[in-house]
Amino acid sequence: MAFEKGISGNPHGRKPGTANKATQTVRDKFAQLLDGYSLEQMQADLLAIDSPKERLSILAGLAEFVTPKLSRTALNNDAEPICTVEDARAALLRRLIAQRSA
Repeated sequence: MAFEKGISGNPHGRKPGTANKATQTVRDKFAQLLDGYSLEQMQADLLAIDSPKERLSILAGLAEFVTPKLSRTALNNDAEPICTVEDARAALLRRLIAQRSA
């Protein structure tokens, strides 16, 4: 018996977004590990690392969890320019002259 697309074989299963038991257990153990680990202690531990490269690597790894990831965007240079550099320069000079004479 084949399942239909979009229909679960277990309609009363786990809700979307709910962590499985193993993931939840690891998260709980990690939270216990960090419980009582102060920001000051974390800073002292980072400063105790001699290699700046290693410190930056650790900070970059931690940053993934506190800053949103930016999606990559492709630059498309197929569009016609709004104006040339010469036109923009001439317009700027005209504005500057107009401001000085006002």
